[in-house]
Amino acid sequence: MLADPMAILALVLSALGAGGVIRPSLDTLGKAREERRRRHETRETPQDFFYKTLVAGLRTVEPDRRYVYRRVARLVSRSDSLTRVPWGSRPFGDVETTHEVLDCSHPSIRLSLVDAGENVDRSDGWRRQYLQLSEPLRRGEEIEFVHSQSLVVTGKPLGHFLRWSPLTRCDRVTLQVAFAADPPGEVRYSAHACTGEELEWSHVPLDVITGSFTKHVDDPIPGRYYKLTW
Repeated sequence: MLADPMAILALVLSALGAGGVIRPSLDTLGKAREERRRRHETRETPQDFFYKTLVAGLRTVEPDRRYVYRRVARLVSRSDSLTRVPWGSRPFGDVETTHEVLDCSHPSIRLSLVDAGENVDRSDGWRRQYLQLSEPLRRGEEIEFVHSQSLVVTGKPLGHFLRWSPLTRCDRVTLQVAFAADPPGEVRYSAHACTGEELEWSHVPLDVITGSFTKHVDDPIPGRYYKLTW
């Protein structure tokens, strides 16, 4: 009776200690397929809008004292009459906004910030608002805007990290931290599951001209969060 060739191969690989090498490879392929599936489902989920690009940047003006938080977004409507979108922030520390600017590139539409309302839960530290459009944005139309806030610490200093989590589809997000003086020797990028599990990480190089550290992330997945730590 002839032996099963696959059984013989399995025995040989086991004897050579290859089983421990093959299994991680299979696990990696499985995770990659799952990642592609989740990204596809995220992009196809019905939504009123999505972001082509979003840049979230934090500049340290005076360490543990004064900062500038700036977001630049290009938004695309998937609705026939988009009039407002959720917008918010969560400082990991005690800060007060001393100056705020909201600029829009559209020739006729103007933007304003509207509080989400008194009944909205704020126990998690989020400042929830809406971006209100003065005119409806039609399906397929785009709008780019910049929201900048000058922050001053009033109690507990901000944590030494910048964290961002997508709520909707975003084709590319850019995380950036900059330092007016004495940039840190190292900035670390990491991506996390909603449970906090770290999924990937890498070191981010310093741009010596601007004193900034920049990381681009393509097709970030809603429910996860992405982080620069220094």
